[in-house]
Amino acid sequence: MTERAVNSVTMSQIGHPDLVALYDYWNSKRANRRMPSRTDIDPAELSSRLPHIALIDVVDDPLRFRFRLVGSYTYELRDSHILRELTGRYVDEVPFHIGSNEALMRVGRSVVERRRPVLIDGPRNRKAKKTGRQLILIMPLSTDDHRVDMMFCGIYRTFGDDNLSTELRITEFPPDDT
Repeated sequence: MTERAVNSVTMSQIGHPDLVALYDYWNSKRANRRMPSRTDIDPAELSSRLPHIALIDVVDDPLRFRFRLVGSYTYELRDSHILRELTGRYVDEVPFHIGSNEALMRVGRSVVERRRPVLIDGPRNRKAKKTGRQLILIMPLSTDDHRVDMMFCGIYRTFGDDNLSTELRITEFPPDDT
């Protein structure tokens, strides 16, 4: 795989070509803005990736994150004993194996405050028999290009990695020129 810069973040740092494609899509929809709006995202243009996409509402006072839409792939990642509909639920109410809810809330706050994408790279479910990593790219959306009111997420996992690290890695994208 050829390395190429993505706002100073390389393909190897993102870890999955479909996440790079989703980032490129999000970036193309920004035009000359800091971030695109929800209305810029066209599901018809993402049909093959829809199972890997989630939209999360940003709710103020207090700051919380609510699942608006969750692709079917996300349900394949979850343990069967906690497999439930996520739409309408808050992130801090759902047990995740990729990291603590507190860590995921910190990541959400970072996206909202910094208005930049964040990549979460964590171990697959520790009960899984295959090794690999779970990757979540979280990109901000805004109706006014200032306040983040929604997050556009891509969720993928790698298989067969020899990397058995249980470490949760978080990569904040650097500022861009807009």
